[in-house]
Amino acid sequence: MGANLAALGTILADGEVIMRGLNPKLTDAGQPTERNFMLSANDQLDDGPSFGICKMPEGQEAVAPLGVQQGIEPEALPTVLPNAKWGVARLRVSEALAEVRGTVAFVQKDAEDWGEHRRAHCMIAGHQSLQSKQRNDLRRHLTKLALKDIPIAPDLS
Repeated sequence: MGANLAALGTILADGEVIMRGLNPKLTDAGQPTERNFMLSANDQLDDGPSFGICKMPEGQEAVAPLGVQQGIEPEALPTVLPNAKWGVARLRVSEALAEVRGTVAFVQKDAEDWGEHRRAHCMIAGHQSLQSKQRNDLRRHLTKLALKDIPIAPDLS
């Protein structure tokens, strides 16, 4: 039985674009690995792994309302990550959740430590109820998508 994800906050629409910080220590020569997308059954439902909501241009309100209203530019995401050397990968919500829609969602949740960008924070939730194989499949899927769009490569120096 899945959790009531809507009770956690605003669920991101399929047209939204999210970004994941890429810790250089968890990449393979700067390329995302599954270690960048750790998903555990023990993650707190209301405090899952963090993502950023990508800033979207005016006129995209119908498909990405949060991105238009409160998104963050890819170039600004490293400023709210644990280290400015982290890179950024972009993923479209519809693609990221294609196999787990209805069970897993990205939920907007303010992050006070993100300062002026606190409303551009979201988390993944619902993966806690997946079987281990499904969670691992999701990690692999997110990694494959991340490999396709890396606007900011991690600083490996």
